[in-house]
Amino acid sequence: MATQAKFHITTRNGRQRALWLRLFGSDVLPVTAAAPHEVYTPDGRARLVYDLDVVAIGTNGRRRLAAYIAARRWGTTFEAALRDVAFGWTVDATDCELVAEPVTEPAQNSRVETRGAISGPTVPPSGRTPRPRRKSRERRAYGRSWSETTNRLLIERRDLWAQLAEV
Repeated sequence: MATQAKFHITTRNGRQRALWLRLFGSDVLPVTAAAPHEVYTPDGRARLVYDLDVVAIGTNGRRRLAAYIAARRWGTTFEAALRDVAFGWTVDATDCELVAEPVTEPAQNSRVETRGAISGPTVPPSGRTPRPRRKSRERRAYGRSWSETTNRLLIERRDLWAQLAEV
């Protein structure tokens, strides 16, 4: 990874560094340019990003990144995430800084099947995309609708309702 790319970045963010170490075996990533460029998010905000050098991270690095994306992005399969990564991937430049000489580590080329490296995918083996859960206020009480619940209470407490009707 270190020998193929011209520019490398590292991060000051501890969580991001831990993720990079888990996915790529290094806290130094290859990028295509020395300076970040501006992109616009779907909600119109601008942010600075680096373009990850997907060729320099190697096949195993691309596969681990795709597996991570498939596990985190709702309804994304591994194959779709692998296509996204092959097309290009950006790294948020907020906590990143350019480094002079990266250190090559042997864990960079470990296989994607490394135990415990990545969570399971969000798409089950059947290929059906799971539906998102309803918000708690939209859930039905005890799995029933309001009318079913009231009817059940009326039937279960019929004797109590008869006593109330006599009074």
